[in-house]
Amino acid sequence: MKYKLIGKVKEPHGLKGDLYVLVFSHDTSWADNLSKIQLKSPQGEALDCDVTSHKPYKDGLLLKVKQVSDRNTSEKVKGYQVLIPEDLLVSKKGETIYLNEILGFQVFLKDQCVGMVDSFTSNGPQDILVVRNEEHQFEVPFVKEFILKLDFENKHLIMDFPEDLIDLGKE
Repeated sequence: MKYKLIGKVKEPHGLKGDLYVLVFSHDTSWADNLSKIQLKSPQGEALDCDVTSHKPYKDGLLLKVKQVSDRNTSEKVKGYQVLIPEDLLVSKKGETIYLNEILGFQVFLKDQCVGMVDSFTSNGPQDILVVRNEEHQFEVPFVKEFILKLDFENKHLIMDFPEDLIDLGKE
C-alpha cells in the first residue's frame, strides 16, 4: 500500500493515547474512510496503525489507533509524520481535486510549456505550485483565476498567470 504525508502528530491528547494530528492542508474530508495510517519517526522508521476512531479537532484530527494505547506511548510518537493511504486522496469528477493528483503535470502559460509541477507549498490563504523546468524552479499561486484548463488525460495544467512569476525563481 502506498502512503502520502498529510500531517504530523502535534501532541498527545488525554490519557488514553489519543493523538492530535495537525493536518497540513486543514482538509479532512477523506477522514470518514480512514482505517489505517502510518506513523513515521524522524529516523524514518514506519509504524502501521489501525484507526479505531477519529474526529475533527482544531486544524486537524483527534485519532485513536490500536497501536497507541496510553499517554506514555502517545508522548513517544509526538512529532512523527502521519501518512494515509494515497487512494483516499483521489477526487471524484466534479469534486475539488487533491494537489497530489496534479503532481508531475506539465504547466502551460497559455500555449507554451513552462515546466512541470514538482511539489507544493502554501502561503496560508492559498496553495502554491512549485514548477520546475530545465533552468530553475518557480512558484505559481494555484488559484482559480489563473487556471484555464485542467487536462487529466494528457496531464496538462493550462494557466494564465503573470509571466514575471517565471523569472522570480532565477538566480
